[in-house]
Amino acid sequence: MGGKKRYRLKPVEDLYLAARYKAQLGSLQLEEVTFVPRGAVTLTPAGEKWMSKKMNARVQLGPLSLDKVSITPEMAVRINPAARAIALGST
Repeated sequence: MGGKKRYRLKPVEDLYLAARYKAQLGSLQLEEVTFVPRGAVTLTPAGEKWMSKKMNARVQLGPLSLDKVSITPEMAVRINPAARAIALGST
């Protein structure tokens, strides 16, 4: 069984440090660390529904495309300032 993948992004100058973890049995195991240029990271909100304090989105990390991502509104706005409109519940 694979377990879920979790990504953590940390801004470092004009890059994002992207760490990929495997979440399994209540623990996180670091699998890979890469640097991605900020310009190569995009976020597209998926729908307008919020799950508790997170939103659904599609994230592009350079050549890697991640669908069905659950992301905090704060991080979504850091990647894509237009996500703020969805965070505020605009219609």
